[in-house]
Amino acid sequence: METNSFPYKLAAVDLDGTLLDPEKKMSKANVLALRKLEQAGVTIVLASGRTHDSVMKFQAQLELTGPVISSHGAIAKDSHSGNIISFNPLTAQLARNAVSEAKKKGATVIYCQLGGVFTCEDNEWTKLFKARSNGELRFVDTFESLHVGDPYKIIWMHKPEVLSQIHENLDIDFVKEYYIARGDQEHLEFLSNQTNKGAALEAVAKHFNIARNAVLSFGDADNDIPMLLWAGLGVAMNHATAGAKAVANLQTPAGLPETSFARAVEAVFAQANT
Repeated sequence: METNSFPYKLAAVDLDGTLLDPEKKMSKANVLALRKLEQAGVTIVLASGRTHDSVMKFQAQLELTGPVISSHGAIAKDSHSGNIISFNPLTAQLARNAVSEAKKKGATVIYCQLGGVFTCEDNEWTKLFKARSNGELRFVDTFESLHVGDPYKIIWMHKPEVLSQIHENLDIDFVKEYYIARGDQEHLEFLSNQTNKGAALEAVAKHFNIARNAVLSFGDADNDIPMLLWAGLGVAMNHATAGAKAVANLQTPAGLPETSFARAVEAVFAQANT
């Protein structure tokens, strides 16, 4: 195929479960698939539930130049200038309420705002977060002064089974105020109810003046559903959730999960050639 005949110009790629294998590593096949998209003139946008700094670790490793969508779509940023393309913060009151409720439930809080990522505790959960995110986690005595500093995500950390029980028993009126996501199993994450990867991807496409039908998205989880729906072509991994598969235009052929993304890219090129 001639490079300039490839119909897609922008590709949003989820990290965990899509580009990354179950061990949080990237297979050679998946990296080569990214390069194939780049060679066809496609701008790669990593789109993850992770914080911006955590996503940037992979952005640097892959030497990508496109923008980054992080925190389930709460933030879309230019990866070099740091300029914000779109941002959906929590209100100060919603951030305050999420912190207060976490204390009642006995969960450890990780507080994310534009000025950094913060915690008031030093325990197994904050150590786990720091190890996974590979980013700076700053300690503060209280979160109170942070509520006016553009908070965008409050993370509760605890044992997976405890978080599942907590989530199931949250008051319905409290739940309605937030977009609630389960990142890693030790995370329960609270964001603005206007947050989703699809809205962030739309903002990025408009930023580059790229039409919707020239946008690809690749994902495996329920938080990928909005971007799978919005993109001109949404591709779900073969191991994806039932919800992600239901809305996708294409599904990756069966095979090893660590190379699912590579097979997805091949399927896209095969379809574009027909």
